[in-house]
Amino acid sequence: MKYKRNLTVEIIQWAIVVGIVVVVACVASRLGKSDEDKAVNAESVKFGGEEGAGGMYSDTGSNADGKDSSYGGPDGNAGHIKYSGTELSGLTIVLDAGHGGKDDGTSAMGSTEKEINLGVEKKLKALLESCGAEVIETRSDDTFISLKDRVELANNSGADIFVSVHCNYYDDDASMNGFQCFYGGGSVYGEALADSITAAVEDAGMCGAKHARSENYFVVCNTTMTSVLMELGYMSNRTECLNLLEDGYQSGMSACIVKGIIDWYGGREQ
Repeated sequence: MKYKRNLTVEIIQWAIVVGIVVVVACVASRLGKSDEDKAVNAESVKFGGEEGAGGMYSDTGSNADGKDSSYGGPDGNAGHIKYSGTELSGLTIVLDAGHGGKDDGTSAMGSTEKEINLGVEKKLKALLESCGAEVIETRSDDTFISLKDRVELANNSGADIFVSVHCNYYDDDASMNGFQCFYGGGSVYGEALADSITAAVEDAGMCGAKHARSENYFVVCNTTMTSVLMELGYMSNRTECLNLLEDGYQSGMSACIVKGIIDWYGGREQ
């Protein structure tokens, strides 16, 4: 009888231990999920007004030194890919450097998002034009342009695609990092372009890249052409911020984005 009681006690003890393990695992899973949800909510809230900034998430890492050989050189060709100059002939692109003027966007390490956005936008412009595209800028210097004016300019331009350049920030977790591309309103064409750009960034191995996704951001939902909004990386992540401040990294990132646009343009249905 005593033996049976001891056996029963042991069984109960093991059941308690197993139960605790299961509960802890569930709680950890929910906490992880809530961090991602917080990041999504941060983006949605911050992008609601004229001066919004980014806030999405990624769970893969970037290179520590920001000097991978795949970044490309001053010519901006990721992986040293050379183009003929006609890959984007016939394509008109509106480039939108996020923020500007009184609207700094986010900031870190003595630099502002608006500066990085414009620096990358300028490199994109040069590369896109060298591939035969016509490029229209929503801003070419440190000027404040409202979201409504950006959309109006794009819609009146007769452009084929709209590409908005931003950097991310996440207050709650400095380890959050990575590139992400968004399209509006469930657009099939926007999704295809965002997927192509994301794949090019990911294939170059420059940084982690989260899957492209649809979000109701003003500029991608109110433009009438195929539109995407890119978050180049997180300024709240020290390593990624240092990379984003480097001219060579900006050139490499720009080359990846251009490759993504070329791949999309060449593979689209006529």
